[in-house]
Amino acid sequence: MASFKISNGGPDREPIIDAIHRLYLGIDANDLELFTSGFTEDAEVDLSNVNMGGQPMTTLKGLQEDLVPKIFNFLGPFGTSHATTTIRVDKQSADLAVVTYLIVAQHWKPSDTVHPVLPIYYTMSNRYASTVVRINGDVWKVKKTVAESLWALGDPTVMGGLDLLAE
Repeated sequence: MASFKISNGGPDREPIIDAIHRLYLGIDANDLELFTSGFTEDAEVDLSNVNMGGQPMTTLKGLQEDLVPKIFNFLGPFGTSHATTTIRVDKQSADLAVVTYLIVAQHWKPSDTVHPVLPIYYTMSNRYASTVVRINGDVWKVKKTVAESLWALGDPTVMGGLDLLAE
């Protein structure tokens, strides 16, 4: 992971962070348009340092080729909640920033959303570093993300067919 520079991200801080939030809110709301609005077409997500339920993951390349079918379509049927925190924006140039952040993500079966306490769930925390680029002058999108597992709790079998994301 990148070292952490002291930076306030400048006036583009909020639009840069919004690219990250669009991705994860898109997953949580099962909103494909919102999810895809946060990525470049050639986006890459490196999950090789993520261990989900004891299974190592892989690197996904291309918005339509890998990210939509293997992230959005895979998580769409589940209930999810991605809480993004500890966000740092390191503006590299006028059109490029590196954002580091943590996510605590909770996953549960769709049928369990009516329960006040989830009987079966899988929660994991990952550290992320995303390269975010300015597109067409004012919209920021994620070009590359590298993820690293920190911890997990619960039953990973709630996630079902993890082989879709495996090496």
